[in-house]
Order: sequence, then C-alpha cells, then structure tokens
Amino acid sequence: MERHRIDNWLKHVCLFRHRAEATEACRGGKVRINGVRAKPAAKVKEGDLIEFFNGTLYRRVIVGSVPEKQVS
Repeated sequence: MERHRIDNWLKHVCLFRHRAEATEACRGGKVRINGVRAKPAAKVKEGDLIEFFNGTLYRRVIVGSVPEKQVS
C-alpha cells in the first residue's frame, strides 16, 4: 500500500493551493489524521480520515486513493 506525506497529499488533491500552506496548517495543529494531530511529514494511506481547517472552513475527508501527481 502506497503512502505519502500529508502536506503533499493535501496539495495533490487540491485541498490547498500550495504545499507551503498545507505545511503551515499541519504545523499550526489544524490538520488531524484519524483524530490525531498531524505533522507535515506524517504518512497518509487509503482509508484514513483527514480533518482540517482552511481559514474558517472545516473539512472532513476520507482518503480514497493516493495519486502520484496532482489531480484537478
């Protein structure tokens, strides 16, 4: 099963515009994987529950796949 960094995954599935924004969200404690606070290098795999705040917007996403490159 393939695994990727959470900051890369958030960028690749277009939930954040830039990887730096995703990294800052992780460092600020705004991203959780399966209910646990995630660091930018935390690994994400299929079936994980991702919760995060992007500004004032709260999002809850289940990882369906881990793309190799950015998906529009």
